[in-house]
Parts: sequence; C-alpha cells; structure tokens
Amino acid sequence: MRSDRLVQRLSCRSQQCVVSHPNSLRTYPLTRSNTQADFPSRLYDVELCYTNLRELPDNLDSKWLLGMMICIEYGQLTSVPSVLIRLMPYSLVLTGNPINELPPELFQIEDMLCLSIGSTKITELPRNVTSFSPLLSSIYMTHTNVSSFWSWINPLLNRTADSSSSLLVGHSPYCTDLGKIMSGDSLILA
Repeated sequence: MRSDRLVQRLSCRSQQCVVSHPNSLRTYPLTRSNTQADFPSRLYDVELCYTNLRELPDNLDSKWLLGMMICIEYGQLTSVPSVLIRLMPYSLVLTGNPINELPPELFQIEDMLCLSIGSTKITELPRNVTSFSPLLSSIYMTHTNVSSFWSWINPLLNRTADSSSSLLVGHSPYCTDLGKIMSGDSLILA
C-alpha cells in the first residue's frame, strides 16, 4: 500500500498531530477555509478516503479549481452532488459510496478522462446520456449490480478496441452473464 494513500486512525486530538503524523506524507487538515475563497490556488488533487462525508457544499465550484482530480472514496454519499459535475473534474473517483443512481450529466463532462464508480449500489447506468464525453477513456465500475449497457456507451467501447481505453465491470451480473455466453452455457445476456 502506498504511504500517500494510507488511512490511519489517530488517537491524539490536536490538529498538529494530524498535520505532522510521521507515517503520512500527504495529510492536510480539512478546515472551513478549504471551502472558502482562500483555497490553495494550485491544489489540483483532493482525496477524501474512508470518511463519513454525506454531502458537499453546493458552492464548491466557486471556491475550488475546475478540472481537478477529485477522489471521494468509501464515504457516505448516497447521490452524486451536482457541484461535482460543475467542478468538471479531470478524474472523479466515487468508489465505495452507497450511491444507487447516477445522473446522465456525469458521463457528459467534456474534459473528464477517468471515472470510478465501483463498489456502489448502482444497478444500471442512466438511460438518457445525450452527449458522451469525448475524452472519457476509463470507467471503473467493478463490484456493482449492472447487468446491461445502453447504446450511448458504444463510443467508449470503440475507443477500447483502438487504444488503452477501458471499461472495467468485473464482479457484476454483466460479467457473470457474459461468462456463461463465452462458455456456451447461455445464448443471450439476461
């Protein structure tokens, strides 16, 4: 496990302990000012992992940089906050949140390259994605209950045939059904 991704439970209560813990190379306090106008002007990567985060301030797009890499893994988000779409992330990781529905706009963020929505409670992708992101080349959605895909995903599938683009859907009903077809145990996807 990389040390910059290590999540530790600290028993001390002082703010200084969190900022200067010897085993953490990249820990910064999340303070009220992180959502204010004095947010660091060159911070392009925000990672909030294993938190009890349930919502985001609706005005973050006026405080944070557009086009950031945003990782909110294993939090408590039950939906995708609209402010995340307005932030137009380059990369968005929502893995492990109890999200059960995705907005179509999530797949239409023009400059997004990578989207991770694995280990969520989704059972399908939105039906009405009208303008699939031209740069989105990697979607990680392992450990979901998705069993089929709408035709709007075809541009990504065409990209995967020609490049390093990927659609990862392992440990899903879709892969189980596809495995049955490939082994000859079934003729159609359920």
